[in-house]
Amino acid sequence: MVRQDESDTPAIRVLGPLEVGIAGREVNVPGRNGPWLLTGLALGSGRPVPDDQLIEWVWGPAGASVGALRTGVSRVRTWLRDQTSLPDIIELTAHGYRLDVGQVRLDAARFQVHALRCVLIPSARLGKWVRGVRRTG
Repeated sequence: MVRQDESDTPAIRVLGPLEVGIAGREVNVPGRNGPWLLTGLALGSGRPVPDDQLIEWVWGPAGASVGALRTGVSRVRTWLRDQTSLPDIIELTAHGYRLDVGQVRLDAARFQVHALRCVLIPSARLGKWVRGVRRTG
């Protein structure tokens, strides 16, 4: 398996305003709803996000049609494919759309790993671990 250089791996940051980095540069997700769709998929952390949930997050209580959702996801998927040359970062499953977090660096996923470690590490060792994380960034 050929390992991709981390600088070539798309970075999606959702802890704060949405930021997308590709090949070392910040890029804007196109369209009025594109950023919201990508954020919603990223918040799924690799799990399928049901259509109705994405529609509510992106279009609000007024909603939108499933067709509008499919068109929006198609546009974001095509844009990601064109920007990264990685196929199928967004896939449709039986339970909704899913962002393949194995192909991107997602800050929310890193946060979840650190939060889980905090829960699992005994409190006597937690301070030492936190100091180590601060040193390594």
